[in-house]
Parts: sequence; structure tokens; C-alpha cells
Amino acid sequence: MSLEETTFPQTSAAEGKVYRTIRDWVSILRLVREAGPVLVMSRTESAILGRHMNYPRLAADREEVALSCLESDSTGMLQHDFRHWAEGWVWTEVVNGTRIEALEFADELGRGVHKICATEFTDLRAWDGVLRRVRAQATDADELLHLQKTNHLEADERVDETADGLSVTHSWQRLFHAATFHHAVIGVVIPNMASTIGGCFIPGHCYTHGPWVKMETVTGELFFFKPGRIASITPVGVAEAVPGVPTLQLECRDGEDRIMMQVFLCRHTFANQIEELLELRLG
Repeated sequence: MSLEETTFPQTSAAEGKVYRTIRDWVSILRLVREAGPVLVMSRTESAILGRHMNYPRLAADREEVALSCLESDSTGMLQHDFRHWAEGWVWTEVVNGTRIEALEFADELGRGVHKICATEFTDLRAWDGVLRRVRAQATDADELLHLQKTNHLEADERVDETADGLSVTHSWQRLFHAATFHHAVIGVVIPNMASTIGGCFIPGHCYTHGPWVKMETVTGELFFFKPGRIASITPVGVAEAVPGVPTLQLECRDGEDRIMMQVFLCRHTFANQIEELLELRLG
């Protein structure tokens, strides 16, 4: 199964099937942990980050009203705020002859925020048990309203918010190519009130697909974003997560002043690329 096949659905509602809606987030995600390595993705309307990982342990407040999931390691983090989760489902479709079943979750506005897929390294017997548990405890979802609300993200045809979207795209591609050439790590965080994900990786194959720049890392993660949505790039500050390696945080916001993504770059390695990004003429 390729990374391209495991992103949030780009098909119409009629081409897949929503089995159920689910709301017992904690018990389901605890079961997912037992399935071993999975592909975990969180997103906003303009950016997606996917990581291969064992699902992290859950932590909750004492009353288990505002639940959170937080796991930090040497390569990233994952955090949920279930107060902003409203619905979830098992999505199934056939891609290139391969049957794909995934868990998907949306916020109160129907926007897809989190997705979990099995991979070739997943314990498929345990994964099938997760899906059976979901279907057994969930309510029927006969209508496809949930899926249609999520798919509006893929069908969004908002005009690019930058003065020169092509120039912005090329600048980011040059950054990724420089990182690949120098075998240098970059950090990315996709902040979302419902589900925030972050990771550190060395960029790999990078290409464009419609309004998206899509990058697969050398370790198999994926990072997709829409450069045409970036209305501002601001240097937030410098830190030394690694002693002696000053790292600059860049904050990218869209035309509605929402944070699309945060990027962390070594100032020395990417000095030219950082300067180029900060000099872009954005909308």
C-alpha cells in the first residue's frame, strides 16, 4: 500500500462506504496500540503529516472529560483534545485491487482531523479486532453526510492567497532538496485544536499534485501541504534542541491568520533557503 493511497479520501462519497459512527475515542485508540506499528495522520485544511509509529499511550484528566493523548519522543509528538472530536467511522474502499480499511475522525464542523491505517508491519489480526470492536459498539450511519463533509476539504477550490504561488512552491521544493542533499533533518508540526502532530525527518521524494506539495521522507513518513495557502512566514525564535545546533522556528499562516504549520530548520545548514522563504512576496 503506497502513502498516496492512505491519505484522507479523495473519492466521491459514493465510491466508498461508511460503516459506522463511533464516539468512544479512548477505548478504540487503546486497542489500536495493541496492533503495533500503524500509519497515523493528522491534518488541517492545508497540511497533512503522517508518521509510522506504535500508537502512543493515552493520558486523561481525573474526570475524563477533557481527554488528551500526548507522546513526545526523539522524532516528534502526537496530541489530541477530544473535546473537539465529534464523530468517527470505519472507511473502506478498494484502491488498485487492494481493500483498505481505516479509522477516521472529524471535529464538530465535520472536518477530517485524524486517520489511522494499517501497514505491512501492523498485526493484522489485532487490527481486525479493532475494526470488529468499532462496528460492534457503534451506531449505524446509513447516510453519507459525515463523509461528504470531510471530502469538502479535497474539493476546496479557494483561490490561492499568495501573489505568486509557483514561486512559493519552488522555494519550498529547493528547501527540501537542500535537506536531502545535506542529509539534514527538518521538523514539522501541524497544529490543530482537535489533533496536533509533529515529526522530525530527512526529506525524500518531493513532487506537486494539483495545489499540493507532497513529500515522502526517507523513512516513509509523508508531509503534504498547500503552499498557495501560505499568506505569511514569520520567524518565531531560535532554540537549541540539539546542543550547539541553533534551530529556527518558522510559523506559516494562511489568509485568515490561522497557523497552517510550524517548520524547524537548522540556521547554519539552511541559511540561504531561510532567507529565500522570508523574502517571498506573499499575499
